[in-house]
Amino acid sequence: VFFMLFMSYIFGLLVNAGILVLIFIDKNLHQPMYLIFCNLLVSDIIGSTHVFPRLLLDLLRPPSERLITYYECVVQAFTTQLYGATSHTVLMIMAFDRYVAICNPLRYAAIMSPRMVVKLTLFA
Repeated sequence: VFFMLFMSYIFGLLVNAGILVLIFIDKNLHQPMYLIFCNLLVSDIIGSTHVFPRLLLDLLRPPSERLITYYECVVQAFTTQLYGATSHTVLMIMAFDRYVAICNPLRYAAIMSPRMVVKLTLFA
């Protein structure tokens, strides 16, 4: 179980990092949709890095030593909720981007300006 979870964690990190590098290298992918998608990838990397190391560590410990303090529990609950909220916010921003592209194609460049993309990115 440990090996499979560890390999899925490493695979997820490599795939997300690879897509990030691909978007940064290819100039054709420097569109608002892909830049917002980078937020989702970064959020996924941070979220999985938050959850998986502790999970893998607890798998190696005997059940009697798998204890967590109250403060660790609060921090873990907060960061997990923050990760979920961030992921959903990025998906909402991506939906807004597609809505503008489909419903207002002639005004898309004016609405989704680089400044707006930066604002939306910082909002997420």
